[in-house]
Amino acid sequence: MGDVSNDFPQLKKIQDSGQYKVLYDETGAEGYCQGIPYIDIGLFLNICDLYGYPITVICQPQYTDKMYRDAYYIYLSHLHFDIGRHCQRLALFKGEIHLADFFDPDRHMDLQESLLGTMVIRPSYNHSPEYTLGRTLLDPYKLKRPLHYISTARYKATICGQTYTIEAFPFSNQHGDVLRCAETSVWSLMEYYGTRYENYRVVLPSTISSWASKELPERSLPSDGLTYSQISSLLKTFSFEPRIYERVAYRDSTKMSTEELLDRLLAGKDIYRALRSELYREQETAEMGDRAYQITKTMSECEIEAEKVNQQIDTEIKKILQREADENERKIKEKGELRRLSLHDLFHYYVESGIPLITAVCNQREEIHHSIVVIGHDERVPYRMTKESIDERVFKYGTLNMIDSASFYDRYITIDDNQYPYRSERYDRFSMAQNCKVEAFIVPLYRHILLDAEAAISIIETIYKDSTAVLKATLDQLIEEENVGCQGNSLDNPLVLRYYLTTSSGFVDFRNRDTEYLEERLFYTMTSFPKYIWVGEYSTLELYCQGRILGEIIVDATAPKYSGMGAVIAMRFGGRCASRQTGEPPDLLQERLQGIQEQQARLVYALYSDNLQKGDFIK
Repeated sequence: MGDVSNDFPQLKKIQDSGQYKVLYDETGAEGYCQGIPYIDIGLFLNICDLYGYPITVICQPQYTDKMYRDAYYIYLSHLHFDIGRHCQRLALFKGEIHLADFFDPDRHMDLQESLLGTMVIRPSYNHSPEYTLGRTLLDPYKLKRPLHYISTARYKATICGQTYTIEAFPFSNQHGDVLRCAETSVWSLMEYYGTRYENYRVVLPSTISSWASKELPERSLPSDGLTYSQISSLLKTFSFEPRIYERVAYRDSTKMSTEELLDRLLAGKDIYRALRSELYREQETAEMGDRAYQITKTMSECEIEAEKVNQQIDTEIKKILQREADENERKIKEKGELRRLSLHDLFHYYVESGIPLITAVCNQREEIHHSIVVIGHDERVPYRMTKESIDERVFKYGTLNMIDSASFYDRYITIDDNQYPYRSERYDRFSMAQNCKVEAFIVPLYRHILLDAEAAISIIETIYKDSTAVLKATLDQLIEEENVGCQGNSLDNPLVLRYYLTTSSGFVDFRNRDTEYLEERLFYTMTSFPKYIWVGEYSTLELYCQGRILGEIIVDATAPKYSGMGAVIAMRFGGRCASRQTGEPPDLLQERLQGIQEQQARLVYALYSDNLQKGDFIK
C-alpha cells in the first residue's frame, strides 16, 4: 500500500524523494532516519515506540520554524561557519495511509483522527544530531498507553495544504548557546499558556535573551542558564505572580538529619577506601621491614574504622526510624494541631490544579542541576497501596482516620529537554537515571490569586478538624443510604482529603453538568464566586477509588493571605449545602449548615476532574 501510479507524476516525485514514508517497524524507521539530516535517531525511535507501528511520515524539507528562525537571527547568523536557516518538519500519522489521501478533502476527518503530531528537526552547528529536536507537538492521548491527567493546549498545523489540530504540550531540546534547560522550560511554559489563554502570549528566544541582557550582570549569549530565582523574575515580566517553594523550607528535621548523616558517613567511607587503595599501592613497592609493617598495621586500622562506620550507619538509621515512628504515633494521637504539609504535598496540589510547574532538580553528589516542566500525574494508585503504606500516611483529627490524596501519587509526567516528552517518572527521581531530587519548584500563578496552597489548606483543614461530628454523621448516613463495600472509618477506609485550585466558572459548569437535580444547580449557580477558588473535597477511600466524594469546602483564592475563615465561601456535607454572599459574616455559614434539617443534594457525587482532562479548557 502507498505506491503511487505513474498517472500522478507529482505524487510519485514526493514519494521517491522520501517526503512520504510508511514505517512498519524499528528497522524501517532507523533506515528512514539515515536520509534525514541532523535527526537524533535514538530519540525518534523512542517516540515511534511510544505510539506503535505502522506510522506514516510526511516530511517538509524546507520548513520555516519561528522558534529556530528567531534563534538564528539573534545568534546563529553571526557565526563564522554557515548554518542553515531552514528546518525539516515531520508530521506523524498512525497507521498505513495512501499518499493521495493527504490531498483528498473527504479524507480530512479520518486523517485528523490519525494525526499523532509534528516534530521539527533543526540544523546543527557541528553536524551532531544531539539536541536537534525543535518545536515538537505530540498528542499524548494517542500513545499506546494514553495519558489522562495532564495539561494540553490545542495547536494548528497545515500539512499538505490542509489544516489540522493537535492536542499537545510543547516540547523542544535545549538549544545549546541560545536556550539552556531553564530558558527552554520557560519557552515551553509560555508556548502552552500563550496558546491556551488569551491573557498570555507566546514568547520567542529573543524575548528571553533580551530580558537576560537587561537584568543579568553578565552577557546573555551564549547562555549559561538561569537560577530558579531568575526564572521566577522572568515569569513576572509575562504577567505571572510566581510562588517559589524550596526543599530546604519544607524538609522534615529527622529526614534532613538522615540525609546529612548518610552523606557524612558515606564520605567517610570514601576517605577510608581511598586511603586503603593508596596503602595497597605503597605496600607493593615497599621493602620488607618496619615500613611494610607500619603500612599493614595502618591498613588494619582502616578496615576497623570502616567497619565502625558501617555499624554507626546501621545504628543511627535505626534510631532515626524509631524517632520517626514515635513522631507518627504522636501525630495519630494528637487532636488539636493541624498536620504539617510536606513539599511533595504542595507540589501535588498544584499539579492536581492543572498548573504546569517549572521544577529545579539536582543530584548534589554528582553536581547535576537541571530544570524540567511537570505537566500532570500518572494514574491514581490508592488500590495498589499496601495496608502498611496506607497506615504510614494516615493522620487523625479527633478520632477520624484521614489521608491526603497526594499520598496516592508518586509518578508525574515530565517535559524534559534531555529526553523524549511525556515521560512518567517518580517524584524525587526525575531526569532519567540521574535520580535528581526536587530542589525547588515555581508555580506560575495568575496575578489575582493571593491565597496560596498552604494558607488555603490550613483554612479547610481547620474546618474539618472542628467538624468531626458532622463528618461522622455523614458516614453514618452513608451506611444507611449507600451500598458500599467498605463502610465506616478505619485504617482500611480512612477519609480521603483532596485539594486543588480551579476557576469558579469551570467548577460550576462541571457541577451543573454532573447533576440532574435543580436544587444542586441552584446552589452552585446562585452562590457568588470569585474567578479562582480553592476546593477541599472529602471522601472515603472506597468511594475515592470510584471517583466519588461526600462533600467539599470552597475557599476564595483571591482572598488575602491571612483572611482565615473570612475566605470560606461554601460548604457541602452529606447532601447539606450552605453558602454566603459577599458582605455576609463567616459565622453565618456554620449557622446555616446547622439549621439544615433535610438533605438538599445528593449524598455521593463525582469528584471534580476538569483540571487535568483532554479537551476541557478553562473558560
